[in-house]
Amino acid sequence: MPLDVIGLSETVAALEALRDALPGVLAAEMEAAISPLFAAITTYPAPLPHSRYRRTGYYGASASTGVEGYGLEATGYVTTPAPYAVFVRGDLVTGYPGRDGWESLQSIVDRLLPGAIDRLQSSVDRLTEGG
Repeated sequence: MPLDVIGLSETVAALEALRDALPGVLAAEMEAAISPLFAAITTYPAPLPHSRYRRTGYYGASASTGVEGYGLEATGYVTTPAPYAVFVRGDLVTGYPGRDGWESLQSIVDRLLPGAIDRLQSSVDRLTEGG
């Protein structure tokens, strides 16, 4: 006797649509989730009093965000080609703290990454719950 499951074809179609949409939606949500980190990283501190140094704006203007990978292996990133970035923001690998007046990269990550993760998790929850 054949088994007839009511709504099976609709359920399969909904799951296939979710599978097809998920990579693009997650990439966009990851970009949105890391945007506060990008904003913090590209924010300059107030100039030091009596400094003759004039900022070029290259550090902030050259920064970019992106998402690499797919699914559980996707990684969001903020990067800048400015060779001196490590000297102003610090280095997570070596522990170099960065320059006075600049919030360290470690501080930015510690402060904002939990919110980015929460936002991304909420997005995944909405997608999987059909909201």
